Amino acid sequence: MGISRRKFISHTAIGSLAIPITKANMGPNFHEGKLAMNSQDTFTVLFLGTGAADWDVNAYPQEKEILLSGAYRGQSSILINNSILVDCGATVAAALDIFGVHIDTITDIVITHTHADHFNIDSIKKIASKRENQKRINLWIEHHAASYYKTLEDDTGCTVKPVKCFEKFTINEFEITPVEANHFRAETEEQCLHYIFTKSNKSLFYALDGGWLTIKTWNLLKKMKLNTIIWDATWGSDVYYCIFSHNTIPAIHLMKKQMFKDQVLNQESKVIISHLSRNSHPSHANVTINMKTEQIITAYDGAEFLI
Repeated sequence: MGISRRKFISHTAIGSLAIPITKANMGPNFHEGKLAMNSQDTFTVLFLGTGAADWDVNAYPQEKEILLSGAYRGQSSILINNSILVDCGATVAAALDIFGVHIDTITDIVITHTHADHFNIDSIKKIASKRENQKRINLWIEHHAASYYKTLEDDTGCTVKPVKCFEKFTINEFEITPVEANHFRAETEEQCLHYIFTKSNKSLFYALDGGWLTIKTWNLLKKMKLNTIIWDATWGSDVYYCIFSHNTIPAIHLMKKQMFKDQVLNQESKVIISHLSRNSHPSHANVTINMKTEQIITAYDGAEFLI
């Protein structure tokens, strides 16, 4: 069951509280199941959720086949190298079980922003409490949000690591750069973030949630060579309200074209869309066909890539 436009915006664009709640052609480097590392320079990305806030978390299926088909989407999240979890909404703990991820491999959780579909305290606590490893998970969160949630360490069982926009930090072998997202979270006064993950000579730009890139973020990106972009594609081709905090497909086409022109992207780069609204896109199969003509990959829950 979908949610109303008003409720969707309240969860994603104007900042509700993060309320605790007790097969497409994927390209030559994709296959179902676990991906083997080709070298020390590569890393894996597993999609644990690819939906926007209008997918009903109470109807989230437990059958892997349904999720792999793209028929239903959980709240958007990825797992990098089986160790870095990016965002953790209400469906993520279940997705980890469904896709056979061993919780002890997760060392860090990186939060883009604290809207409820990306940040669920109970879900984070559940993951932290299931670990056999006694070492606490690091929870990286924008510094204003870290101050807003004053009891976050006790509530989650994690070690809180405040993040500031454009100040790099490292996790394991990754250098991580938080950059401005064109997105808004009212109550916490936080700067919503995108992240650039760099390992050796490979770079992944994770851009959920957000609309048109800010000039500060673009000025940094145009100096880089990106191997992969995971892009917010909340709205379809004919929906334009709220475009200033989420992307439409036409906006992605324009930004992609400029990135190729400025050589930020090349023919080997992967452009992947995620965070799809249930009510603004056709079926997964149709979206995949439409995007394939533009050399854009449509993610689904359980999709895994080698970067």
